[in-house]
Order: sequence, then structure tokens, then C-alpha cells
Amino acid sequence: MGSDRIRDGLLLVQAGRLHFLVAGFLLYVIGALFAVRMGAVLEMQTFLLGYLICGTAHLSVSYSNDYYDRLTDDPAIQTRFSGGSGVLPVNPHLAGPVFWTAAILSLFSIGFTLLLVLIAGFPAFLIAFVAAGITLGWIYSAPPVRLTARGLGEVATMAAFGIFLPGGGYLFTALQLAPEMLWLMIPLFFLGLFFIVSVELPDFRNDAATGKKTLVVRAGRKQALRIAALGAAATTFAFCILAVSGPDSGQFFTVAAFASGVPLLFGIAAVHLAKRDGFQIEKITEWNMRSLILFLCILTGYLVVWP
Repeated sequence: MGSDRIRDGLLLVQAGRLHFLVAGFLLYVIGALFAVRMGAVLEMQTFLLGYLICGTAHLSVSYSNDYYDRLTDDPAIQTRFSGGSGVLPVNPHLAGPVFWTAAILSLFSIGFTLLLVLIAGFPAFLIAFVAAGITLGWIYSAPPVRLTARGLGEVATMAAFGIFLPGGGYLFTALQLAPEMLWLMIPLFFLGLFFIVSVELPDFRNDAATGKKTLVVRAGRKQALRIAALGAAATTFAFCILAVSGPDSGQFFTVAAFASGVPLLFGIAAVHLAKRDGFQIEKITEWNMRSLILFLCILTGYLVVWP
């Protein structure tokens, strides 16, 4: 009995796919440090409280997606980055705990935000920002909206990658809305397209069979790879424009433009690899994800060393 509970507890943790939090945390840090570069003061307590809110909201998405995709995910083709965690198709008795974990994380995130606004004097717009991010995470896979079945899953993920995660870092540091946020959000929004296509690639047959209208399903793998590369190219182009005409004498944006060349090069390489017979799409996903993490690490490192 005790061993079964321990096993179920470990499986519940596995359903959270904690490795996705790495990219989310880096995006949050980049947003926070960019706010500092724009004149905000970094207070560690506020920074950590903000990530507690954004991190739990981000984590809730893994659980809600796993719950609503439990009848369509195929554990036989599950990878580190696609096809869910593989927990619920094999352990359906954990469906309830997974759902309630998602719900509790979401309620904690919005509830703690409300508490900070009412008691600690945080700006009220944070409630709307956090609530919007949480709502987007739920309707990504939850009926009746279920964005993944309407061909809108990519836009939702791009918003999470480019707006809500770095925006959370910026807003919980600056504690005010500012147009400078867009200088960071727009390029990262495009890079979110590179991210989501990379994640969708290995699971496209199962997605097609179960009614998900992902970009890879609609366009096919090879065309989707070209679109992903275009997303990375748009990121580089946007950073180049900002390097020439943006604030801060373009220093940060120059570094960002060069760093964004990493996922762009991998995206271009993937397009060429896809022309070969017998290419391994899972390897492309793996390398694309590594290129994204490297890009985020470069930006974070630069902002830490040269704030």
C-alpha cells in the first residue's frame, strides 16, 4: 500500500514534465533583467514571488494538457518533448490527481497574485495578466475551446513563450506597464513558433489521427520545418532592427541578434536534413530544443554580466 502511494506520487511528479520549467525560468529571468536594463530596480524578494506565481502557472499547463490529452496520447511514441508525459494512458487512476494538481496550481497562482495586490500594494493589472496566462494554458487543450483542435495551438504557445513568461519577469520587476516590453516580446513571440513546431514534429501522426489541427498536421513535416525556420529568421530580423534603432545603443539587441542565429542555423539545417530519406525527426526536435536553451542561456548570461 505504502509503496503504491510512493509510486503514484512519483508518477504525479513525472506528469509535470519539470524539464519544461527550465526554458520558462530562463524566459522569466530574461524579462526581469531586461526590465533592470530599462531602469527598473531588481528586488530579489519581488523577483522570487513573481516567479512563484508564473512558475506555478506554467507548471499547471503540463498537468492540464496531460489530463485533457489522456485519451489521445500514445505512450509508445512519447518523447521528452512531445506526446505528453505518458503517465495517464498507462495509469488512468491518476487522472483525478493530475486534474486537481493543475487546478490547485492555477488557483494558487491567481490567488497569490490577488493577495499581493490587496495586501502588498502590487499593481492591479497583474491580476489580469496572470489570469489571462492561466486561462490560455487551460483552453489550449480543454474543451469546449480546445485551441489545439482549432488550429490555434501555435498562437497560444507563441504567446506563452514570447509574452507571458518574459512579460511576467518584466512586470514583476518593473511593476508597471511600459512600451519597452514589446521590444523584447515581439522577437520572442516569433521564436515561440520555432519552439512549438519543434515540439509537435514527432507526434504528428497521432495528432492527425486524434483530431488535433496542429501546424505540422496541416502543413506536413517538411513544410512545418520551413515555417519554423522562418519563425527563427523573423526573430533574428527583429533583433537586428532593434540593434540598429532600438534603445540602449543596441548593445543587448546586437547580442540577441547574434545569439538568435543559433536556433536559426539549426532550423535551416533541419530543413536540409528533412530532404534526406530516413531522417530522424526526434533528433531534429532534440537539437532544436537544445539550440533554444543555448540561446536563452546566452541572453541570460549577457544580462547577468552586463546589466
